[in-house]
Amino acid sequence: MAVEMKVDTKLIKALREERAWSQEHLASVAGLSARTVQRLEADGNASLESKMAIAAAFGMEPARLTPTLEPMPAIGPSAEATLKHPQPPLEIARIALWVAILLMLMVMAGYRVGADLANRDNRIADKCAASPSACKTAAG
Repeated sequence: MAVEMKVDTKLIKALREERAWSQEHLASVAGLSARTVQRLEADGNASLESKMAIAAAFGMEPARLTPTLEPMPAIGPSAEATLKHPQPPLEIARIALWVAILLMLMVMAGYRVGADLANRDNRIADKCAASPSACKTAAG
């Protein structure tokens, strides 16, 4: 089973055109089929062998053909799902904002309930100070 990886399609095309090579010529130099070179430039999917052959044809390290963000090979189905559907940073920021708003509302509600209870206790304490006999009816 060949491991598929991404290659930088723009870089491959630019390097090929810089040398004035056709896709067929690059395929011949790399020892690949013309269809493989067409697929590499079109969608960027390549086997390790194809990536190494293209890099050798251009006289460079295979790592230079890697796009800036190539995911690591996944281990297990949950890792594959994470790599296929990562959370975009904007979505994570949006979730964090909603969590912060929810926490702030909970703190404000708790403060308001606490202030109401304190005011009630102060009213009862004032009644008790004014008339100890009213303290039993106000508290009970």
